[in-house]
Amino acid sequence: MSKKKWYRLDNAAVAFPAIFNKIYTPQYRLSATLKDNIDKDILDQAIADLRKRFPTFFVSLKNGLFWHYLEELKKPLLSKLDYAYPLTIKSSSDLKKSCIQILYYENRIAVEVFHAVSDGDGGLIFFRNLVSRYLELKYNETIKKENGIYNLDDEPTLEEIEDAFPKCKAESRYVRPNNRAFHYTGEFLPGTKVIRVTGIMDSNLVKEKAHEYEVSVTAFLDALLIECLQEIQEKKVRFKKQRIIGVGVPYDLRRIFHINSLRNFALKTDITIDPKLPKYSFKELCLELQRQIKSETSSQKVAGAVSQNLFLQNLNFLKISPLSLKDIIINIGFNIIGEKNESITLSNIGVIPHDDIWDKYVDSVHFLISTGIYHHDIASSITYNGKLYLSFIRKLKNAELERLFFSKLVSLGIPVEIQASE
Repeated sequence: MSKKKWYRLDNAAVAFPAIFNKIYTPQYRLSATLKDNIDKDILDQAIADLRKRFPTFFVSLKNGLFWHYLEELKKPLLSKLDYAYPLTIKSSSDLKKSCIQILYYENRIAVEVFHAVSDGDGGLIFFRNLVSRYLELKYNETIKKENGIYNLDDEPTLEEIEDAFPKCKAESRYVRPNNRAFHYTGEFLPGTKVIRVTGIMDSNLVKEKAHEYEVSVTAFLDALLIECLQEIQEKKVRFKKQRIIGVGVPYDLRRIFHINSLRNFALKTDITIDPKLPKYSFKELCLELQRQIKSETSSQKVAGAVSQNLFLQNLNFLKISPLSLKDIIINIGFNIIGEKNESITLSNIGVIPHDDIWDKYVDSVHFLISTGIYHHDIASSITYNGKLYLSFIRKLKNAELERLFFSKLVSLGIPVEIQASE
């Protein structure tokens, strides 16, 4: 009997098993709504066909003496009926069985990924290949093996499965400022329930409006979010006690360093404003956030930030600490830094490149990320076939933030169709 393969956690993944608990699972979800109902048997065959090409996704989470690690699955991974609300909390026993779930319901395929496996951009490649393979099997189509769609008979490359972070570190370390931010909160929904609200809009209209303010779509959406949060803080908090407002912006290192990893290879930076300074006009706010994004995602600062993360991981006392103590130390570090220096995260995964065959069978695509320990309302967006799908997931009863956000988009001349799950 062949020995099972195992994988060390990459530098970004180390923290996720440590901060995971009964009320928080760091994970994300990609889903496609097709024109026809899903055939489970064909979906299971598509999953099986991906296993050889994407081995780092077919893994479970294991505990070693000093570190968590990923181990290849013993059994075939089968799809399950998607009967609950999205991104339900996973238990440790769930992750010991599999770190990903592939779900279906009527005409929808969904993939939920524990963040220790890969970031959203890596997960998107897996998801696109899964849906493409399903379409090939279901409709006897052939999708071109290009632009992130792989030949499933090929072996994975070393670059795809190894930890890419050490390849791009700098000689010196860059430590980002750490300031406690305003957090939007309120009365919680019962248990671990969450509500999803998605706004669907014409992506070209959004892009044109962003260019009107001379910024990227990401900076434009971040500016709208910060403006909404500033208005909420002004209503709830006295001026002297107001805190900075920050948006966490994840960004893909593959585009910066041209390394085709399928593991985690992303970082997150915080873009902020101080509400105690003179108020920005909306255009000034857009330009300031664009400046911060450009500065914080320069290759020099990114390499320095990677070096800082590797330095922390390789501290001697941390390396020799047993796993139980290491998890406590990482948890303390997360509570000190973690989400406290940002008010919300907006993860914009961008435009999905796709074959024309997708247009025949796939109506829409959604991208969701889980709420955090301090993030009770969180946002994510994806663009497919001329539509931008921007989703909020919240564990709060109050929908004030998303109402305000989508109202502002409409006031700027961008019609928004709202979908919600209760």
